[in-house]
Amino acid sequence: MSAATCKVCQAPVTIRKTGRPPVYCSSGCRRMREHDIRRANGAITALENALQYYRFDGRIKLRDDEQQAAFVASELIAARKKLRALLD
Repeated sequence: MSAATCKVCQAPVTIRKTGRPPVYCSSGCRRMREHDIRRANGAITALENALQYYRFDGRIKLRDDEQQAAFVASELIAARKKLRALLD
């Protein structure tokens, strides 16, 4: 993606002669990205809490709990990758 396209909608952005190069075509796209980042952070927090419930509170007793903990861990990895992509 070139510096002349919006990171959200891929629309062209107006390049200014001075200052930092623009990343978004409008404040709406900037707000949408901020909202996506907040949602991703919330999802990561919820997954970390769930993983802590399964792993650190000594509650893993059944096979299903182990499977659930593995699922939550994989979801946490995916959520972190999504957040990293949003922040790039």
